[in-house]
Amino acid sequence: MSKHIESDLKEACLDWGNHYHNTCLLSSKQEDISIQFDKWWAERNKPAKKIIDLIPLLESGIDCEFSDKDHTRVDAMGVLGAIDHRVSPNEHPYVNEVDGTAYRYCRPRMNHTMFHNGGECPLPKGFKLRIYFRGSAVLDKHLYLDRKWLHTDTHFSDVIGYEILGLADGYAYPWEQAE
Repeated sequence: MSKHIESDLKEACLDWGNHYHNTCLLSSKQEDISIQFDKWWAERNKPAKKIIDLIPLLESGIDCEFSDKDHTRVDAMGVLGAIDHRVSPNEHPYVNEVDGTAYRYCRPRMNHTMFHNGGECPLPKGFKLRIYFRGSAVLDKHLYLDRKWLHTDTHFSDVIGYEILGLADGYAYPWEQAE
């Protein structure tokens, strides 16, 4: 057995032993040990979320929502003008270009149809989108991975707009990485 695998196995066994002793044995509800182990293993090995890189929002100049207290409410609308990497994501790194104010939270404008005038997708990976095509077709994508939106010179397949529906599964904002 390699040293890396052996050390991981030892760590997992110690974690399970501590969890079982502190949680399962002391609990009034005695579940089958295999059920308890499966629950513990699933929680321990939950995949880490990918952190969305907000730098493409600087380049694209699309509408953004800014907030200080709660990322689900909007204190201001504007364009992301700068990201101050000298401060932690839990401080105020996002600068609204419109009013020059630094905010704790910034995300692209949600649930609003935005016009797209050709070129690459203006968004970073990790968002659920609704894409509107010139030929009246609408495509709901749970995850748009490729930032290359094709321009085919055909009337029906050009992307003319998009709507951000929310975060895709498995992704998180920069301020959520400590959670």
